[in-house]
Amino acid sequence: MLTLVAWALTLILGLLGNFPGFNISLLLGSFLEFLICGGLLFLLSSPIVLLTLVMKSYVPPIILTVIITMTNLMLVNSKHKDLFPWTATLDIANNELQPTYPPEYSYIIIAVTTISGFIATLFYFKKVDIH
Repeated sequence: MLTLVAWALTLILGLLGNFPGFNISLLLGSFLEFLICGGLLFLLSSPIVLLTLVMKSYVPPIILTVIITMTNLMLVNSKHKDLFPWTATLDIANNELQPTYPPEYSYIIIAVTTISGFIATLFYFKKVDIH
């Protein structure tokens, strides 16, 4: 939902700014990229959710998010950036995966990160009695 609100606000500000080059194909293309990237990033939130549950505080997930962001900034110009799941989402959405590694590697890394975070969260719920 937050992704859709952010995209809509960007669209409204773009219309108010009356920027040249705006057309329906640009609108639909950017919306599709935004949904793909937002969906993949939503899937990658499972390790952050697990950390929130285990630590019972919001501070460690904020620190982890800062670490992820800083890692993204360090990898943005690297040929190995598609091996980091949070950076690979943007390249997948923009259809710009690096030729260094097969595209399947990025998808597999995102899937493994998502599934392992989800499974670890389920095991945590089974182990700990939450009231």
